[in-house]
Amino acid sequence: RAARADDGGALPDAGAPRDATRERRTVSFSARSLGLALADVDTADGARVAVSRIVPGSEAERTGVRAGVFLTAIGGEQLAPTVRAEDVRATIARAPRPVALTFAGALGADEAVGLAAKARRAETERFKLERTREPAPNCAIRSRKGDTIEIEYETRLADATQRVIDSSFMRGIGAPFALQLGNGDVPRALELGIYDMCIGEARRIVAPPRLAYGLAGNRALGVPPNATIVFDVTMSAINFQTDPATRREDTGMALTPWE
Repeated sequence: RAARADDGGALPDAGAPRDATRERRTVSFSARSLGLALADVDTADGARVAVSRIVPGSEAERTGVRAGVFLTAIGGEQLAPTVRAEDVRATIARAPRPVALTFAGALGADEAVGLAAKARRAETERFKLERTREPAPNCAIRSRKGDTIEIEYETRLADATQRVIDSSFMRGIGAPFALQLGNGDVPRALELGIYDMCIGEARRIVAPPRLAYGLAGNRALGVPPNATIVFDVTMSAINFQTDPATRREDTGMALTPWE
């Protein structure tokens, strides 16, 4: 039996301001494996348990649960302020099915991406991300590992010069740059920063040296050693689709795990 959302509403977007998304939503799950991972998060309100990633094709994905939302109750019982993600996972595993989970609020954009990066065991020291263009209200597909994506980007130094060192416009005929997400074809910070993006969404990523060009820099691009880098990036297409309302199941692409 498929999972169902008790109130039928949409979960708040993971990039929305924390104070702007306080609505709650309860989802009933029937499968033993829900398809979501949990992690401990320190917030201004204290320690919380948040969804760190969603497994594609799972009940969690089908009901619209997104990485970055907080889990607040299991079976109608509110989580204690001191509870840890490990204990919550064990409680959910033991609970009879169907089990009702209540979600509320959301992390900020950089926190949500940082949490997803942590779930993939990635280094996130001084990794900063902000949205410069919000996703379309009808966004139905988000980037994930294995997707073929096309991005428009500009890369510049974060120092006083703000010198542009690379861009999609400077490459070839100026068309968007295509890559397969997760292959490591671009600097680590850029790859981490474009997970879970909608078509048309834009982000700014500030990358520490270890997630950009490292201690050595990049002589070909004129990147000095140990340089902090800024990437401005826009998602142009996902799996050759440019309409943000396109659903993943309509693209003909196989559902693949995030990791």
